Amino acid sequence: MMARFIGLRYFVVPDEANMFYRGGLVDNRREVFLSSVLVNSVYRARRNVIIAIQGVHSTHQLVFGKIGKRRDSLLATRTEDDIRSISVETWPFLNFVCNPEQQLIAVEWRSAPGFTVESLCRVLEEYATSRLMTQGYMVRLESLVRRNEFWRLVKDADVCSMRFTMTAPNFFGATAAAEDSLREISDVFNNTQTEIKLSNPAGKLRTPEGVLGKYTEYCDRGGGHWSVTVDAGGRRRSYKSTDRAIRINIDWEGPRDQEVLTRAIEKVVESACQLAEPSGP
Repeated sequence: MMARFIGLRYFVVPDEANMFYRGGLVDNRREVFLSSVLVNSVYRARRNVIIAIQGVHSTHQLVFGKIGKRRDSLLATRTEDDIRSISVETWPFLNFVCNPEQQLIAVEWRSAPGFTVESLCRVLEEYATSRLMTQGYMVRLESLVRRNEFWRLVKDADVCSMRFTMTAPNFFGATAAAEDSLREISDVFNNTQTEIKLSNPAGKLRTPEGVLGKYTEYCDRGGGHWSVTVDAGGRRRSYKSTDRAIRINIDWEGPRDQEVLTRAIEKVVESACQLAEPSGP
């Protein structure tokens, strides 16, 4: 039996439009994130999605818990003289474990709650930002992406458009060339996010690895996300990095206990380190 996980990276960034913003990142930002976000709570997100963070506990500098999503189902039940439908509240959930030092989260990946990687990141981002709002910060969440997926998609393809959305350098110790580039932009413009859009409707976009490589690597490591549209025989197809998130597989029988979750976060950290190593297409 296989236990499957995905890896997410989170950033805490200042929200200067927030009336509570006081300037600069607090020194104990990791502790603020843990004490405000990774706590037992229930949150109603947009689109009437209700999630619950439950079972939160810490061991050996790791934080464990469950992410549940409420479902209201109709259940047919028999009474003395009839059969009636009653509403039943259920909470399919995903186990998770967070490594605060690396800003990485391993999330068990199952179909039951009905999340996509993109929708899970979006709802957790919304939830976490709501918890830090009164302190003047927002949270960005991105998935770790399989190495070189971008290059596999654009190789020998007619590329019509591409977009890179990157969180300004935060505090996870990136060493990629994009880190310096984004930091320079942030120092000049004081932006918290950088977006690069390139398009050529005729499908003649160039994709020089020497220029784009630092941005694809930065995104794949959890610093942002990318999308690309190619012309495949007269038919355009679009791809997103969130659809190509790294999957961690661990052989495991029985419940997802602390041991398998610890192994999962170790593998996520290992994957993040491998993504930090420069590579070509």
